[in-house]
Amino acid sequence: MKILSVICARSGSKGLRNKCIARINGKMVIEYSIEYSLSLGHDVKTVVSTDIADLISYCKANNIEYIERDA
Repeated sequence: MKILSVICARSGSKGLRNKCIARINGKMVIEYSIEYSLSLGHDVKTVVSTDIADLISYCKANNIEYIERDA
């Protein structure tokens, strides 16, 4: 079975600004979700959907598929 894991990360948080790219223990918060999804094996395709420039750069640097969406 093939599974699609879509990780949505938008920059427009109202409660805590930039919470997706806030750092905990040296990692962006969203990195924990991405790493977990990637660890699930070859049957899971991971795609990040984001409008955050730093996260797009991270995906490019780590060869992670992403969809650049409008803000």
